[in-house]
Amino acid sequence: MNVRRAVRRPPPPPPEAIDSLKRVLEPGVIDPKRVYEVDLGDGRVRRWTGAQLLETAAAFLDLVNANERGDDSAAIKALERLHLI
Repeated sequence: MNVRRAVRRPPPPPPEAIDSLKRVLEPGVIDPKRVYEVDLGDGRVRRWTGAQLLETAAAFLDLVNANERGDDSAAIKALERLHLI
């Protein structure tokens, strides 16, 4: 008997969030060699390299696309890239 575990998928992010991530990945928007300070809104400020921001944006878009396709394997790979699993 072949049993497949049901996977609960999160709702997709708003279209404007996806558009913002796509714009981040356009050439020249983020300098991979620069260090960026990001205000987290709760008084904390984090520092990331442009390369880290680009990788995070690309992995998140891959996760969204994998969830839309129902591709569990690709979703797991994207989550691993995001260090969420």
